[in-house]
Amino acid sequence: MKTERRPYRMQARATAAEGTRARILDAAIESFLAGWYDEVTLRDVAAGAEVALQTVVNHFGTKEELFSAGVEALHERVEAERGAATPGDLDGALSILVEHYEATGDAAIRALAFEDRIPAMKPVLARGRQSHRAWVERIFAATLAEFPAGAERRRVLAAHVAALDVYVWKLLRRDLGLGRAATIAVMRGLVTGLDQSQQRRTP
Repeated sequence: MKTERRPYRMQARATAAEGTRARILDAAIESFLAGWYDEVTLRDVAAGAEVALQTVVNHFGTKEELFSAGVEALHERVEAERGAATPGDLDGALSILVEHYEATGDAAIRALAFEDRIPAMKPVLARGRQSHRAWVERIFAATLAEFPAGAERRRVLAAHVAALDVYVWKLLRRDLGLGRAATIAVMRGLVTGLDQSQQRRTP
């Protein structure tokens, strides 16, 4: 009888460990999104996950390792959310993009301030830039297809990437105080203006 129960107990422990790890990751993501990197402590994350500090250490080791794991989990969520945007549907894509920035934009701006100070930041931000570029390239595939592959297409892509960058969201929402709808409208104007300009340049 004891032999029969052992696999069950091992499975139960594994399931409990996975649940604990998930709670720690959720608490870490919440902490890193809410404040500056250097203000977040493993003790704070442990309290948020309602586990002991040693439990966090056992699962993730250092704060940098916990940060990287949290960013990986967040990246998967963001990719799934952004992936719902349909190429060519500008209004739908901008709504999803700004919703993403509303949730993570402030944290992204804070992370950029630490890019040259915290080694863990560089790969995270590089991946974010690459992901944003790929998303823009997918959404505006039809527009980009009007230009031959090469420097001209890269220039047009770069212009669209810049127009929809998190810094533009910050300028509109935080610095200029525009509402969410107005921010979407301005971003729409930026990219449609780019498209109209490119059409006039095309022979």
